Amino acid sequence: MLNLPRRVAWLLLSLAVSFLVLSACSGNHGGVSPNPTETSTRVPSVTPSPTGTNTATPTTTRPPTALPVTATPFVMPQPSPGWRPDGSRGVMALTIDSDGETGFTAGILQTLEAYGTKASFGVTGMWVQRNPALLQQLVRDGDAVMNHSWSHVDFTKLTREQRLAELQRTEDIVGSTAGVSTKPFFRPPFGAVDASVRADAAAAGYVTVLWNIDPQGWRGKPAEQIEANVFANARDGGIVLFHVEAYGDYQALGTVIETLWNAGYRFVTIGELLGVPPSATPTHFPPSATPFTTPSPTLEATSTRTPAAISTETPSPASS
Repeated sequence: MLNLPRRVAWLLLSLAVSFLVLSACSGNHGGVSPNPTETSTRVPSVTPSPTGTNTATPTTTRPPTALPVTATPFVMPQPSPGWRPDGSRGVMALTIDSDGETGFTAGILQTLEAYGTKASFGVTGMWVQRNPALLQQLVRDGDAVMNHSWSHVDFTKLTREQRLAELQRTEDIVGSTAGVSTKPFFRPPFGAVDASVRADAAAAGYVTVLWNIDPQGWRGKPAEQIEANVFANARDGGIVLFHVEAYGDYQALGTVIETLWNAGYRFVTIGELLGVPPSATPTHFPPSATPFTTPSPTLEATSTRTPAAISTETPSPASS
């Protein structure tokens, strides 16, 4: 009977030893801490690189480094009818209208003088009445003068007698103030014309002159959009519409002149563009006239050629 307990004891001892051996061979189970020298066999998240070296995929995306902004240059369209015999891309006229406000006329005159460029001003009698010295200055600078009516009214809504009175009254004050005539060019306010307006203007000695490039400065467009509008429509025989009271036009004027000049265009007065001479030349100024101080020209942009006549009968809608 004593042998049986001894055998049972040996059996239990063998089972205990076997259990310990199996536990040691099974790894980290049952809460046993791993060996500090043991390396992990898990595969990391990697992205193959073009060179074959694996690099870990980032968990966050970094913003790209800001690059300097490069302005897209304006592409000048091929002018129509084409390149001029002298190699230039063509001639253009800058026309600058007023209603009754002084606006930025002084700065505009300084810009034109600095670039040696002539423009054609559509002046109202009310504007001349308020700004006699500015009229004298622009005439002295060689800029042209167009009759823009007395009160900047829609001529299509006036009678023949009212139209003729508006034209004559402006002609009289321009002549008495600056010694020149507004003839032969009439710039109708708002571009509002019909057959009867043209006929009445012609009877008074005027050619009705509109425009074919409207930069939309009168709508309050900023200088950048005004410049883009001019450059996109630049062509031989172009007549650009600006206004003395439009700040965007004033800001854009210098860039327009310099960019178009560098592109091969030249600037002339409306009479030179159409091949129509003015009706009168400057005579004298009142002794009180004081010229404005202007900077020295930095770009000679005048043209001595007289181009052929170009039709200008189709304006874009505008407040001129």
